[in-house]
Amino acid sequence: MTSFGMGIGIGGASIVSRSLGAKDRDKAQFAFNNQIVLTLLVTAILIVVSILFFEVVLIKFGASGEIYPFARTYFVIPLVGAPFLSWAMMCNPNLRAEGKAKVAMLVLLIPAGVNILLDFVLVQWLETPFLFRHTLLDGYLYLVLY
Repeated sequence: MTSFGMGIGIGGASIVSRSLGAKDRDKAQFAFNNQIVLTLLVTAILIVVSILFFEVVLIKFGASGEIYPFARTYFVIPLVGAPFLSWAMMCNPNLRAEGKAKVAMLVLLIPAGVNILLDFVLVQWLETPFLFRHTLLDGYLYLVLY
């Protein structure tokens, strides 16, 4: 899902960059708005399809027996965070297209750093098997930072 956000962002950032270079802010804004709508639509469709067919997907990938409940848990959690990560992957090339490469880098580094720290804390101190839940926090960080 995030690949779709990244593809939409890269393609749209080209239009945004050329429009800003031509001093056509309206076209740049229109292109960015279209990227937002397209990313949200594609992500929503993929999430719905994933939820409808998650059992088939898990079984095809070999989840059975005792592993199935864990696979189901770890399949659903990233689906909840997918819109946020797709948003981040779509917005990042647009920041670079506006000439804000440092901001684009920091917006990706901060949630990644938080993710690394939470992995350490959850594994070493809390010994929790549900490491993936903090991935949602990273998604919210992306949303807030953009």
